[in-house]
Amino acid sequence: MGRENLVFDLFLTFVQNDTGFTLNLEYLEDLFDAQEAQGILNGFERILAFLLEKNDRPLMPALPDLGFPPVADLRILSTFTADPLQSGMTYWAARLRWSLRATFSGYGQILQEFLNPSSDLHNQRTGIAAVLIRLSDLAQGPREQAEQKRSDPVMLEQARLRRDEIVTVLGSQAQNLSAPIMVVRCADGPALEADPEWQRFVVESCQALQALAIHHSSISFVDEPTAASPPPVVDGFDAVQLREGHIPYSEAGFARLGNIEIGRASCRERV
Repeated sequence: MGRENLVFDLFLTFVQNDTGFTLNLEYLEDLFDAQEAQGILNGFERILAFLLEKNDRPLMPALPDLGFPPVADLRILSTFTADPLQSGMTYWAARLRWSLRATFSGYGQILQEFLNPSSDLHNQRTGIAAVLIRLSDLAQGPREQAEQKRSDPVMLEQARLRRDEIVTVLGSQAQNLSAPIMVVRCADGPALEADPEWQRFVVESCQALQALAIHHSSISFVDEPTAASPPPVVDGFDAVQLREGHIPYSEAGFARLGNIEIGRASCRERV
């Protein structure tokens, strides 16, 4: 049953009757159509039948046999608060018929996850690890970035040192991970994106990250501002959210980034 004013994207109810239960699925018409909703119900019925008939077998390994794609894990490490990516990635993954399970590390925890052998990243056996890097995060805190107009020598040197540290750690740890690594350079603020000195540093950094990907088959690199059209910095930057919660992008900016993430991750997962 399609509706325009649901509180949730999907709303499933069970109604008990004399012969068992009736399932009713309501859905937002902006996100799903009748065929997609029926497919969800059919899949749910297959899962229930499996549990009733073979309740001694784990469900997750049996999903491909039931007609579901394997669940793909996406571990996201970032220099900023990336949690708002979840809704956009979930939407695009559903459109691609790709089953997604995304988990996020705290922002600024890239090196810790790579260097700690007991981290969630090292324990990941399937899926992809996405490393999202805003180069300005390597040199300044969110409040300074929100007010930044131009780069300066101290900022550039600090960002260069931390970038080199990340490149070194990723290169040394890539062979110790089961999951491939997708490194994404994300847009800085409009002022820095228009600063010629900072842009020279960006080009230098992209070359270093691309070289890392060339030397390690398990690493790929995406320069997100040049992969999106129009560039996300035009309408995707949010200085207020950056200053208050280290969330650098608007809803539109995160939606565009999530589109690129899922598209690249889906292609790599299917290779």
